[in-house]
Amino acid sequence: MKDPEFNNVVVGAFSSFSFDGPPDFYLVKKLKHVKKVIKSWAVEKKRNVGESFDSTLAELSILEDILELRPLEEEEEWTRAECYKNLLEMEVQKTKDSFQKSREWSPENARAITRFLRCFNILSGLKIKLGKSVLYGIGISDAEINESVAILNCNNDSLPFHYLGLQVGANMNRVRNWQVVVNFFDKRLTDWKARSLS
Repeated sequence: MKDPEFNNVVVGAFSSFSFDGPPDFYLVKKLKHVKKVIKSWAVEKKRNVGESFDSTLAELSILEDILELRPLEEEEEWTRAECYKNLLEMEVQKTKDSFQKSREWSPENARAITRFLRCFNILSGLKIKLGKSVLYGIGISDAEINESVAILNCNNDSLPFHYLGLQVGANMNRVRNWQVVVNFFDKRLTDWKARSLS
């Protein structure tokens, strides 16, 4: 968020938190507290923007009614222009918010992820090693994936991939995709049988 008030809310939430307990619970509770404070701040801000939008629209409506009766004075003309400008800014912000909620694949969202992880690192002291991370794009072109990989400074791969010995993204209804697991257990049982019978 580019709102300077947001930074103050986050810093205030972090500094106002207190909890006695194990460090791992402390971090979880602290992040939940920050999330709750940010959520209530966002609801309040949204309500304030809605009220501001309504009052600006009402003021503009009054000025438009006056304009139908007579030409506007210089101050009224300036107020009318400010109303249009404010309404446009509010609409742009609503559009940005709706785009943010859509979570579309874009370089700007990749940059937002890096900013978020940097903030997380600064606030918690924990660092995410993006060089060891892998980015998967489903239904995304290779060019878009490579652009995001360059921004995030991580690796890219494609489906299916192996995780804990299983193929993720493969059709697990096929016997050959389970062959890795079967071979693993076969080897373990063979070793166990050799140790037990010796």
